[in-house]
Amino acid sequence: MLEIKNAVCGYRQHNTQKVIINGLSMDIKQGEIMSILGSNGVGKTTLFRSILGSLPLISGSVLLDGREISSMKRSETAKRIAYVPQSHNPPFPFTALQIAVMGRTAHMGMFATPSEEDTEKAYDALKAMGAEYLADMPYTEISGGERQLVLIARAIAQEADYMIMDEPASNLDYGNQVRALERIKQLAAAGRGIMFTTHNPDHVFMAASKVTVISSRDEFMSGPTDEILTVPVMDKIYGIQTQILEAEWPGGRKIKTTAAYMDRSR
Repeated sequence: MLEIKNAVCGYRQHNTQKVIINGLSMDIKQGEIMSILGSNGVGKTTLFRSILGSLPLISGSVLLDGREISSMKRSETAKRIAYVPQSHNPPFPFTALQIAVMGRTAHMGMFATPSEEDTEKAYDALKAMGAEYLADMPYTEISGGERQLVLIARAIAQEADYMIMDEPASNLDYGNQVRALERIKQLAAAGRGIMFTTHNPDHVFMAASKVTVISSRDEFMSGPTDEILTVPVMDKIYGIQTQILEAEWPGGRKIKTTAAYMDRSR
């Protein structure tokens, strides 16, 4: 289990500190998908930086199977947790396959070069994202959406127990958004714990079994998606009027989606 307990996230500068998130607790097990939902600037990326250890907590704790992540070596956490950033700009024009192979460094020695197996696993990860056609193309010359597919493939190749994704569908067209979220669900079904941020409530309904809603620095809710993500909650987060609609696909599968509008009479 990956647990966040009473986390106070923010920045220390000299003798002062700026608190972004104050006292958040949540957890995710392998096989679960947790979505983090909130408006711009509410602190979702700051939270991820704190979970990953790149930004020390002001107080509270992040535990991986009961152990403080801050006490673990980076080589150890790299085998357990993979990260997909919103964007990535390498200093050299690596190919997409080379970027995906970088996910294998957690399993290699310090000065080791990728084996044939490492390259095969990276290529398979690209293929899983429908991006194998990018393998030999310079990463710096492909579109933002294609880069996002490659970054997700890199995380898949890492074969970590948990995957933390910062807006994994943000740069993707509608078709690739759906494909990426379906792939995320498959990874969870295979036993990985996945946490991702999004601005789109539909992505939460589509993929996440659990959601943490961050309304403000001190106000958050966490639990099963259907219990937490309601119309009043979304109205409060985004400052608009919303509706939750339910559609039924052939075979009886039901899916929820959202609609929104501005009340111009107010």
